[in-house]
Amino acid sequence: MDPLRPVSATQAEVLVAYSQFALQEGGGALAIAISAPEHAAAGQDVVAAGGAGGVHFWSGGNDHYPLVRIEYWPGQPPRSDEDWEIIRDETFTVSDRGELDLVGLFGEDSQAATITLPHL
Repeated sequence: MDPLRPVSATQAEVLVAYSQFALQEGGGALAIAISAPEHAAAGQDVVAAGGAGGVHFWSGGNDHYPLVRIEYWPGQPPRSDEDWEIIRDETFTVSDRGELDLVGLFGEDSQAATITLPHL
C-alpha cells in the first residue's frame, strides 16, 4: 500500500436536505441519527459528527446537490497545499461488513461507489 495515495476514492453529488447528509454503513436504511456534538451548543461551527454507523455532515447550504469526494487512506494523508476553512477528525464505528455509502438525510442514494474498509 502506497501511503501517499488513497486506497480508494469516490465522488458524486449528494442531496443535502435541511443542511445535512451522511456517510453511513451500507444497507439502504435511512441516514444515521447522530446528534450535533456538544460544541455546537457553544456556538462553534459543526460540520461533522461520527458515531455508531458512520458520519453525519452539516452543510452551510440548504437543499442543494454538492459534489462530495470521499477518500480512504491507509494512514494520515499528506498535508494538502490547499487552504481549508475547517478540518475535523471524527471517529465512527461500523459492522464487520465495512461498507460505507454516501446518502442524503432521508437515505437518498448518491451515484458514489461504495467504500469498502479493510478487515482489521
